[in-house]
Amino acid sequence: LDHMKSFLDVALYVREGGGYAPIMRALKHYKLRLRTISKSPELENAAMFVQILQQESAKTIPAVNALLEIIPAFLYEPQAHIDELTDGIPLMKKAVDSYRMGIEKAIESKSIYYTKLLGELATREELDSITAVSEKLE
Repeated sequence: LDHMKSFLDVALYVREGGGYAPIMRALKHYKLRLRTISKSPELENAAMFVQILQQESAKTIPAVNALLEIIPAFLYEPQAHIDELTDGIPLMKKAVDSYRMGIEKAIESKSIYYTKLLGELATREELDSITAVSEKLE
């Protein structure tokens, strides 16, 4: 029952609670992050893990692309896409968390990697917005 309530909360939030735009931004960021994982400053001293992470990223990108299509479709035909949205919630959470952490790193460390990755989205306002989304998805 808690799982169903959680799913309904997420579905309503995406559809009517203002979650659509920040979740879509988070997914787009996550896709870009996955594509550029080898340039991540966290992996500078972990070269042996880069190839593994690149392989995992390559497996995840198609799921992100699918979710980027499913969410807008869900807005127009909720019944037709409700199961796909449900299946995508864990990936949404990962994307939102990655986006939030990226913004934090861009703001706090001024990391060139994160600043380039996020561009104009690396603001306190966007951090507040995505933190609220993260809390809704918990």
